[in-house]
Amino acid sequence: MQTAPQPSEIPVAIPARPPAADGTPGTPGIPAPKHGGWWGTIEDQFALRQLISEYLTPVETNNFWYALGGVLAIALTCEVLTGILLTLAYLPDAGQAYNVSRTLIGTAGWSVIINFHYWNAFLIFGLVMIHMVRVLLTGGYRGGK
Repeated sequence: MQTAPQPSEIPVAIPARPPAADGTPGTPGIPAPKHGGWWGTIEDQFALRQLISEYLTPVETNNFWYALGGVLAIALTCEVLTGILLTLAYLPDAGQAYNVSRTLIGTAGWSVIINFHYWNAFLIFGLVMIHMVRVLLTGGYRGGK
């Protein structure tokens, strides 16, 4: 007479990890990497996503005063780009500087660029002053994190 197998005698199959993207079968007991490729391995080993999301952008800096730094960066980029455009049209001659500037201001497209460049310089100055006041009032110049 044959008896039913006991629970300790029943063979248990170890589930295999699903095959990787390149088709190689998974190894039981070894967890699959979260991200694929060598960059995913570097992200997992050094916790880069966590470093960027939690350390480099602290929660207390998520307000209006800290957003002005991004606005300042955009303004500086626009100032450099419009300055490059203006150097393409400007003739560096002291005797003709006034006439060249008057011609640029009188031309429809160039007047927009030259006026944007002019007013953007004031915006940059104002943003730098606001930044310095914020640093002074919040004590941002004192010790590190």
